[in-house]
Amino acid sequence: MYYDVDENCKTIIYSSNSTGIPQLYLIPTEVDSKPKQITNGTDPVILGYISPKGDKLIHPLDKDGNEMDQIFLLSVERGDTKQLTDNAYRTLGMGWHPNGKEVSRIIVTQKGCGIESINLESGEIFMLKEATPPLGEMSYSHDGKWIVCTAYTSFTNTQINVINRNNPEDIIIYNIKDDSREEIPSWSPDDKRLAFRSEATGRGRIVIQEFQGEDQFLLDINENEEVSSAAVFFSNTPVWNSKSDTVYYIVNKYGRHALHAHPLDGEKEPALPFPEGVVALPKVSKDGRFIVAAHSSMISPDGIYMHEFGSETVLPLTPREFNIDLSLLNKPQSILYKSFDETSIHSWYISPVETPEPYP
Repeated sequence: MYYDVDENCKTIIYSSNSTGIPQLYLIPTEVDSKPKQITNGTDPVILGYISPKGDKLIHPLDKDGNEMDQIFLLSVERGDTKQLTDNAYRTLGMGWHPNGKEVSRIIVTQKGCGIESINLESGEIFMLKEATPPLGEMSYSHDGKWIVCTAYTSFTNTQINVINRNNPEDIIIYNIKDDSREEIPSWSPDDKRLAFRSEATGRGRIVIQEFQGEDQFLLDINENEEVSSAAVFFSNTPVWNSKSDTVYYIVNKYGRHALHAHPLDGEKEPALPFPEGVVALPKVSKDGRFIVAAHSSMISPDGIYMHEFGSETVLPLTPREFNIDLSLLNKPQSILYKSFDETSIHSWYISPVETPEPYP
């Protein structure tokens, strides 16, 4: 499940295939709110990016099934839709300028890769940056002066590129090692630091990088853990609290994900109370009161949950009514076994539902 939320965590948009074709739905984060379908048609709509104020959203639309997208602007309040782009390109990432008047996307063309920007007031479309190497994921700094991306320099190496919005030839590169992967960056609210995932030590960890400075350090995690990376349609970008002194990120241990807070001057804190399984796409409200994340497991379909800091619970935001009784699904068991060299190998075992032998 992909979703996005406005900066105050008041409105969520998410994709669902409940009608048979993936479309976007809108739901307020108030208790007992009902979702409203906001896109329609025979073409699937999987991704949507809500504006900073939550009044508009942009979404790519692949009309021919060839992964070539046009970009559409939708008014959340009125429901009217407007096509923004003239040409369809494969789109690898999108982002809103914090002023809400510009959107950009990372595109792939026959000639290469680049960042295409759209002025929403004038309708002007222009190539902000023709890029080598290819880029993926992007976000504007909170002051709108910089764009940070993951740059794919080879099959085994990625690095962080920060591009000056007003002078795109001005690029700052962060790369821990020549043969490591640095990816999924995010800005601190004060734009003084970046957090990104790195595999420079052999497993995924979070790097805190002073922007336009030399200060850099890794956040510690426990043995057999690593920071979660990309998944289908999205990347698990680390997120910040409103004071820019704590990072939240997802830890993967034995196939289960947990969302943790990590103060920059301390140790990783116990997991936040999201359900067991796979947790993805954390997002923190601008006022620092809430954190939202998607969740799924082998016995629980996709859903979006919100946690209010200081509480011990999470609130499901999306409908939890299904056509099957989830209690009838057998809970998977976590199994560790030894390889030939005594390495512990993790696996999941799901026993058959109580039926006569032989089992399927």
